Amino acid sequence: MALSTRAYTQRVGPSFTEHVELLAGHGQLAVTRLAGLPPKARLAPDDATAHQVAHEHWATVEIWSWSLEHRSAAWDQREAPVPPSDHASLLAGIAAEHARLVTLLQDAGPDGPIDYFGQPGTCADLARLLAHETITLAHAATVASDQPWHDLTPQVASDGVGQALSHWSSADPQVAWRPQPVAVHATDTGDEWYLAFPVDVDEFNGEYRLVAAAPPVAVLEGPAEEVLWWLHGWPIPGVSAVGAPEELRLLRQAFLQPDEPRPRRRWRWFS
Repeated sequence: MALSTRAYTQRVGPSFTEHVELLAGHGQLAVTRLAGLPPKARLAPDDATAHQVAHEHWATVEIWSWSLEHRSAAWDQREAPVPPSDHASLLAGIAAEHARLVTLLQDAGPDGPIDYFGQPGTCADLARLLAHETITLAHAATVASDQPWHDLTPQVASDGVGQALSHWSSADPQVAWRPQPVAVHATDTGDEWYLAFPVDVDEFNGEYRLVAAAPPVAVLEGPAEEVLWWLHGWPIPGVSAVGAPEELRLLRQAFLQPDEPRPRRRWRWFS
């Protein structure tokens, strides 16, 4: 295919209420699927155990619950919580935190202010983040359980692509970025995002930055949900990538695709 030079804009995504509903529904699904797996079962695409994945998710939702309840307090000054002692208690703890989050978010409303990774944010930002974190967990646990996955709507999947790309985008002011971007295109919604990679890739760790629309040197495209899981490191044959070989190599490496060595992702939970 020819490389697109059209500028796409992402359409309005799910509302705050819809994000809270996605958190609640996929939260229940994630706990149900994890409960059906042995604690040592391996979950793709990162090969972590069910218990490791559950513990990480519990830590994420617990700290956000605390932050919502103490929005005027510094989260890093709190006393560290004691995690649940066993796998069953851990899953019960996740379910409790999901319910707590839904109530807290609904009470605060979309415009409620919150510290969002060291920057002023709103509860709408947080609801979107947690909805897609929970969808990602539910998907991995469902695949590991060999149960059918109910596809996301294209709009929800495209929203997930936008959330992931913006969440992982680098804000490092010292990095020099390549002038020509790579486009990520959702074919079923028409949404498109543009990514720039560093000029210096001698010690490339997967960094990229979201940039304004410009003629791309490479394009990754497919239906929104297939693009979403590709970005999360799943090998998805239906997603195509064409263009400059060097940019395609960086793209695959940044998103942990298996034909490149896996860099250590600098995940941004709290900073």
